[in-house]
Amino acid sequence: CSLEKDVKRLQNDIKQANKATDKALGRVHDIEKCLSTCKMDSDRKLLKFSQLEEELKREIDSWSNRLGQETTILKEQNSYISSRRISLESDLKRVVEELQKYKKESIITDERKSA
Repeated sequence: CSLEKDVKRLQNDIKQANKATDKALGRVHDIEKCLSTCKMDSDRKLLKFSQLEEELKREIDSWSNRLGQETTILKEQNSYISSRRISLESDLKRVVEELQKYKKESIITDERKSA
């Protein structure tokens, strides 16, 4: 009877559809695993990036502090050098004045000896 053949074909079609559904579900599961792995990789990379960003911020802060300290030291040294220069200029002026005074006295003494 044709009805039995149709039923058998329908049962066969259902078996094939079940196999195809199982195969499709397996692929969906594989895709979900792949997406999960990709998400974990992405999360790891994001965490690593965040850690590197924090490390870079700390390094920038450290260099900024060092630069501030070096700037302070250089300002202090510049101030010392300026005051020392003023002191040396004053000493030089005094020495030049004393030398001129000595030279005048020497000339006067030489003139007295000649006279």
